[in-house]
Amino acid sequence: MKDRVFSDSPVIVGKTGIIVVAFVTLIISVTLYFLISFIYKRVDAVVDSSQSQRSELIFTVKSINFRLFLKRSVVIFLCWMPYLIIRFPGNLDSDTLWQIMQTKGLVTPSDHHPWFDTLIFSLFWQLGDILHNHLWSVLLFALIQMISSALVFAIVFSYLDFLKINERLILFCLIFVCVFPTIPMYAQTMAKDMIFAWIWLLFLVCYAEIGRTQGEVLLDNAFSAIFMLDITLMMLTKKTGIYLLLISGFAMFLYIKRKIRFLVLVGSSVAVFSILWSSLLLPSLGIAKGESREMLSLPSQQVAYYIKAHKEEMTDHDWNVLKEVYNSPETMGESYMPSRADSSKDRWREDSTLEEKKDFIVWYFSSFVKHPADYVFSAGAITLPLYYPDTSTEGNESLLFYLDNLASSEVGDSALENTLIWYSQGRASQEDINDLMQGSYRYPSVARMSDEFDSLYLNISGAFSLFFSKVLYVFWIPLLATAYAFRKKNRLNAVLLIPFWVTLLTLLAGPIALPRYFAPVIFPLPILLGMLGSPRSVTK
Repeated sequence: MKDRVFSDSPVIVGKTGIIVVAFVTLIISVTLYFLISFIYKRVDAVVDSSQSQRSELIFTVKSINFRLFLKRSVVIFLCWMPYLIIRFPGNLDSDTLWQIMQTKGLVTPSDHHPWFDTLIFSLFWQLGDILHNHLWSVLLFALIQMISSALVFAIVFSYLDFLKINERLILFCLIFVCVFPTIPMYAQTMAKDMIFAWIWLLFLVCYAEIGRTQGEVLLDNAFSAIFMLDITLMMLTKKTGIYLLLISGFAMFLYIKRKIRFLVLVGSSVAVFSILWSSLLLPSLGIAKGESREMLSLPSQQVAYYIKAHKEEMTDHDWNVLKEVYNSPETMGESYMPSRADSSKDRWREDSTLEEKKDFIVWYFSSFVKHPADYVFSAGAITLPLYYPDTSTEGNESLLFYLDNLASSEVGDSALENTLIWYSQGRASQEDINDLMQGSYRYPSVARMSDEFDSLYLNISGAFSLFFSKVLYVFWIPLLATAYAFRKKNRLNAVLLIPFWVTLLTLLAGPIALPRYFAPVIFPLPILLGMLGSPRSVTK
């Protein structure tokens, strides 16, 4: 890992080098101090000019200025349309095709990716089956999701209007949503993360209003119904949705006064999802349970690097413990990739017993005590984009760029098709894949235009890498916002930022920081910035 992420050769040599580094560190620290102080003063000016603390009403559907709401929705949608034209008829992910294959009997049905999403994708794909052209499947989904996303963004801005947040801040956020190219690239894509993104954004609006009103808004039946529907969709459309809800919800439960009603609403939704959907309905339909290995990406990476670095000193006991929970652990070191955990976490044995897992936990911590640096370094490598402005470890996807996954119809995509056949484990023939992909490849002229756009996008994002860096949105901005909340002694803001930190934790536990995982990080930026002007305490 060190030869890929950290340098083995010393860069700092002698006392002079140490003095230079200390001096540069001091200059950078002083510069950052004055820069952050300047930013906070500017934010103070914006916050002080906001009148959110004067709002004595609760935010409901009736609070929305529908003319302005529709105007903003249309503006956002129209600003996104050029990106749909460039990538006509839209975009999708290979995981989406794998999900669709499950409903066609080409892959064993599984809840590894949420089965609810699989049903949605399959519904749109059936339209293409009927028309013998899946262009319409991709296009209709892209249009509906763009409209849904634009409407939810307009709700966010209506909420900020309701709170009387500074108009310049609202305008800045609106412009960002309209022109930052990653957002429409997400919105037009058929993938589970993009469905979840606008559902998550709506949750954050509800979450903010529940906190602002100390839960009083939950007495409004329409709001409560929307909130329950939204949190249920959160759990149905994203495997980490239930963790995001429970951890964020626990913080809100401690903060608000209307605890019982909040607990009933959240508890009812969790029960519907966990009992009716996951435990009763899916098994009755023959849908296999999703694996737990996704959440074991980080420890699996640490184990793989440990084997790579210390294979010669490992004992028979070490290997026996690892063989109980991993398939072929003796080759994990050779297949170890610092920035991606698929080759390590996929070896996790779902059939291992509780006792075997306990043995592994004991081994894991004892090995950590022996070689703590290796555990820290391997964790640092897999999570690098989440704390450092990485520009290289994932190639073109190191920055916030979503790949064009649909090739030209002139050449097709044999690599993708072979991957889909491999997914099927021998069930799917080339003819099956041809039927699956019928009409979904781009027109040659559109493919050329998309390639030109991708080249331009990558050049611009490379030149302004900070603004397209994952760490800016997932860590630095939430960190500055949290520090600002503590600086202002604003307990409400601190609570409202908890979902952003929980999102970061789910990414830290994941196998890789792919750009599509950041849709739920980028979408909420307007609500994050807008809520800086929220009151310290609710007015009754």
